[in-house]
Amino acid sequence: FILYFSDHAEGVSLLNACFCHADSKKDYEQLEIPFFLWLSDVYKQENAAYVEPFKEYLHRPYETNTWIHSILDLSRISHDKLDPKKSVFNPAFQPPTKRRHEEWLELRSKG
Repeated sequence: FILYFSDHAEGVSLLNACFCHADSKKDYEQLEIPFFLWLSDVYKQENAAYVEPFKEYLHRPYETNTWIHSILDLSRISHDKLDPKKSVFNPAFQPPTKRRHEEWLELRSKG
């Protein structure tokens, strides 16, 4: 498999005249980070039951600070520190109760 995600997004806001990623006034565009996953045919065959529900996971909210759990899970590596609830690829995944971008937006609205 190939998994790519950025460490942050880029702020491109015509409304706020901000084209940056280090602005203290974070925008949605700076905090919502897409990722790309490519699975080889061999991987899909060898892990058919595991990858079959991935299409249902397309819009799961996740945070990159817990990506190690997703990477271990996707790599099919067992480890005593692996938490399936933090793996976006796992049926047991539980989204964070409050996402960091929501915290940023709350702080921003307070000035």
